[in-house]
Amino acid sequence: MERLSELIDLATRGRFGEAADVVQTHLLERAEESTPSDPASIWGMAHAYQEKGDYYRALYYYCRLLSMEAPELIKDLARDGCRETTAALRQAER
Repeated sequence: MERLSELIDLATRGRFGEAADVVQTHLLERAEESTPSDPASIWGMAHAYQEKGDYYRALYYYCRLLSMEAPELIKDLARDGCRETTAALRQAER
């Protein structure tokens, strides 16, 4: 309910980008709750957080994916994501 109030507040003030971020975060959290051990879902969450600029969460999910049973193709994507996310973090720290 708190998130709904935040969403309504942001939307009524015309802050639609921030409202979209609230919705995206909520959907990502729901995805994790419903499919916590599905490698494709974990990769999707990691990639979405990376695209959103939430690099620490992205790394968490990429590392989690690398530590679980998953097809090699998905693990390759996770390794690439780790490298890209680490580079983005280094760039952001400058």
